[in-house]
Amino acid sequence: MDDLLEFFGQFGRCLNVFMRRLPSSRKKKGWSVQGSVFATFEKEEDAKSFVSQEGLKYNEVELTRCFKKDHQQEKKKAREARAAAVRKAMPWYEPGGTILQIVLGCLLRLGDLGEGTSWESIKQALAPYAEVAFVDYARGRTEAVVRFAEEGSAQAVLGQLGALEEPLTIDGTRVTTSVLEGDEEAEYWKKLTAAKREKKGRTKGGQRGAQGQRGRG
Repeated sequence: MDDLLEFFGQFGRCLNVFMRRLPSSRKKKGWSVQGSVFATFEKEEDAKSFVSQEGLKYNEVELTRCFKKDHQQEKKKAREARAAAVRKAMPWYEPGGTILQIVLGCLLRLGDLGEGTSWESIKQALAPYAEVAFVDYARGRTEAVVRFAEEGSAQAVLGQLGALEEPLTIDGTRVTTSVLEGDEEAEYWKKLTAAKREKKGRTKGGQRGAQGQRGRG
């Protein structure tokens, strides 16, 4: 961090540097730096001067620079493009026309869960970051999918978790986190919709499905 502050300090007074981090792989617990940072300068003209530099390098790596608002706009366009791709992969999906309310960009996958983990613990751990609509989990499994209530909230939650000093811990176990996107997201909703439709069909036919132990919202 001190090296980064010194680097940015060449272009004006740098107030702080925020490093975006993501959970490491299962083999290596902890956090890894995503490869991008946000630097806040005291003066706007210093920030503009930094962004306008040509061929600027840090540790022999040429830097791509932009203002935060431009970065957010690019991310928004990327999310919209991914959402369009998901909708294209789900030709059967008609908003408001299915038996399941599909919210795009709301799926967060948890891995390396402990044997004694409960859906209640998962919900409690993630509730401070966004409204949890449902926890798709059965006790004893090592993975779960958390469905948030708001569209696009999974990526926002992942970003908040990356800002923590320590990896997310649930019931004493460090867990990995990732967002379900693209084909994975489409496949998840497709399977879930099919299961809901089948269950509804059994109910109409006078059969009641077995009571499972999956999570709840």
